[in-house]
Amino acid sequence: HDSEARCNAPRCLADTRVAVLNKLMKWTDSSDPDPHVTNAAIMWFYGPAGSGKTAIAQTLAQKLVQSNLLLADYFFSKQVASMQDQYAGFVATLAYQIAANKSFPSSVRSHIYTVVNRDPLIFTRTLEVQLKSLIVEPLQPLFDSGYISKRARPHV
Repeated sequence: HDSEARCNAPRCLADTRVAVLNKLMKWTDSSDPDPHVTNAAIMWFYGPAGSGKTAIAQTLAQKLVQSNLLLADYFFSKQVASMQDQYAGFVATLAYQIAANKSFPSSVRSHIYTVVNRDPLIFTRTLEVQLKSLIVEPLQPLFDSGYISKRARPHV
């Protein structure tokens, strides 16, 4: 949400998409009275090209950062020539943001650093291996200990 590549990313203009953004913010803090929303692990929103999905997602990411609810994010871009190039930075970006999050226990950061130090080529491995090693395994103890509950936020 805040990389140089996203500096001109679409954002919602002030006082636009208020209902959609409010619904998404309620979903993030589990305050939406609709159980289909509050029980959803993923909020899927869709629409035709040019309808503002990216602007909504970008604006939501910024609001979540301000509320200290965003653990990490990644925006795929239609400006990047190949999906392979986008996949290459996907896990690295998420792992970096998770490691940089000072509100999380240092054990998460240490785990990520250890993986990278032990296997400097980790970012050339399959997405499955990268996700398991750099995202799932560092965060799993936080779920196991109850530090993060299945209903807790922030979301990745």
